[in-house]
Amino acid sequence: MTDAGLRVVMMVANDVTNDSRVRKEAAALAETGAEVTVLGVSASGLPSREMLDGALIVRVAVPFALREERKRSRTARRNWRPPLVGYRYRASYVARSQRIAAELKELKADSGHAIARAKAGQGITCMSCACTTCT
Repeated sequence: MTDAGLRVVMMVANDVTNDSRVRKEAAALAETGAEVTVLGVSASGLPSREMLDGALIVRVAVPFALREERKRSRTARRNWRPPLVGYRYRASYVARSQRIAAELKELKADSGHAIARAKAGQGITCMSCACTTCT
């Protein structure tokens, strides 16, 4: 025990590292000769002990059930998508999406060929009779 015989335990719900108010109070009490212990929550999830300005800082690993629930609900809220409007069944929506993707892929391929022909000087091919003179 110390000369003053005073033991102080301070408990906080944070890591203590950035809590200047608690650190200053603990240092002031330690200067008076009190034995000071500050209990905080470990940010890394691993318990630790260290001396800081004459006070013992003890960080305890605590499960954050509320923080995990908040994170889960935030993720669910951000991943939410509106219901499929105009489609009674999801299978219809998926099939339509696949058809659209295939048609888009075909259009992109056709436009690539048209650009290549234009660069080669062959002209634009008519879609109805496959000649290069019609437009």
